[in-house]
Amino acid sequence: MDGGKHQVTATLIETTNVPTDKIVAPKEGKKVTREEFHAIVAEKQKEMQDEYGGDGHTVIKVIRQ
Repeated sequence: MDGGKHQVTATLIETTNVPTDKIVAPKEGKKVTREEFHAIVAEKQKEMQDEYGGDGHTVIKVIRQ
């Protein structure tokens, strides 16, 4: 399958038909700023890269808008 590489791209994400009983506010955790969130994401990506060898075969890209 393309030398083991593939890409999945979401072209549309609809949230209009999600039942309201399926969306539940968290009971634990803390609020973070956007900057803190981006720092957490970067840290977790580095942890995953270190854990899985960082050989370049797995790429996780977060596109922020």
